[in-house]
Amino acid sequence: MGKGSNIPTQWRERSPLLSEQSYQTWKAIREDANAPRWNYTVGDKVAQQDLEKAKVFFAKMKQQHHFGPQPSPELCAKILSQKDHCWSFEERLQNIDSVDELLLHWGKIKTVDREDLVTDMVKHVPHDIDFERAVVYDTSGTTGHPLEIFHHPEALAQNHMFVDMVFEKLDIVPDWSADGMGCLNICAQQSTYVFCNTFSVWNGSGFAKINLQESDWANGIAGARDFCQRW
Repeated sequence: MGKGSNIPTQWRERSPLLSEQSYQTWKAIREDANAPRWNYTVGDKVAQQDLEKAKVFFAKMKQQHHFGPQPSPELCAKILSQKDHCWSFEERLQNIDSVDELLLHWGKIKTVDREDLVTDMVKHVPHDIDFERAVVYDTSGTTGHPLEIFHHPEALAQNHMFVDMVFEKLDIVPDWSADGMGCLNICAQQSTYVFCNTFSVWNGSGFAKINLQESDWANGIAGARDFCQRW
């Protein structure tokens, strides 16, 4: 157990910002009488500095007014600055050294696809990343074959900001709370990872990825319906 806490050390390591209330919510979801057959365990690894950077990222998104077939000059400059930090950028931006050149050739630059990550993932990892906090993310292959992806808590935290931006555009103010479910990811696949977690970015609210396959539920579809209604 963590010192002065009911949260096991392994869960504090998985989710450093996990609160007592958030941990109890996670337990309630996981131990629900009609919970699915959980087959995976995760934590978000998000630290306080990741939350601060996510706020900065969100503020920059709000200032972004350029949407079109080409990036803004500001984004072009940012992309060019990555040439010395990542082999994938360097490879794709050979002989492109200015914003004007990048805009001119934008439509011809090879994009990254799933196969690139499978065959040569190291090219897409920044040179200056903090490897001590890096994580490996397993994707079960909704849009292709299963894949292991090199990921990082800082990026995970910022990924939530895209959802927050959608809510803001729709004038929705979510009530993220550590004492309830914040988000359900509902799948309908032959097989996939099924797990529950809490999200530090969303005030420690609960999260569950479930699959509407009867075999994934100890109490069948009736149990799935009950679980979804309760949470």
